Amino acid sequence: MDTDLTPVPAPDRPRATPRTPTAAARVAAFVAAMALIAAVGWQVGRMVTPDPATPAALAGASGEEHDQHQGEQQRQAPSQLHHQGSGGLQLWAIQSAALGTSTLDGAGRIVYRSDADGNNPPVSRCTGECAQRWVPVTVPDGQEPDLLGIKPEHVGTLRREDGALQVTLAGWPLYTVAGDRGAHDDTGANGAEGLWFAVTPTGEKVAP
Repeated sequence: MDTDLTPVPAPDRPRATPRTPTAAARVAAFVAAMALIAAVGWQVGRMVTPDPATPAALAGASGEEHDQHQGEQQRQAPSQLHHQGSGGLQLWAIQSAALGTSTLDGAGRIVYRSDADGNNPPVSRCTGECAQRWVPVTVPDGQEPDLLGIKPEHVGTLRREDGALQVTLAGWPLYTVAGDRGAHDDTGANGAEGLWFAVTPTGEKVAP
């Protein structure tokens, strides 16, 4: 008797029916995704958002420090020319909104020249009461001023009647005005009496 060797097909397996997520499962997944986004966003924010204290730290902890910082910026010379003197008197070339290019001393006071004086040869005609209001800029014998933005060849001295050594710029005797607080935030006494003018780093008058 012959044996039938024809393979018998395997019975079909029932196909799994895909499960539809329940409403609760969908809500849970959404909440987890939002939590992840929030966490990532917080970390990114920490990397790109500046510290709120940074502007205050840069500007200074107080308004006074901020003003001092601004003053130092305004006092910067138009050029990097620096002449090291004897460490006493300082003369700075500065650029300001009020006067344009002018000269300050190391205390921030505006430096002036007078049309009543002469520069060739240098001569000062401000003595007595005049010199009490318009204070001559002087240096001790044997000393030179520190210069920033001012060429040393423009700076000289003359001997006053009282023996003091007055500094000149392009031959013009230099002065500050009594009572100058060193704020240099306005035009000061520029143009006073039609004779007194703030002086540029090259010895010229600043137009009032």
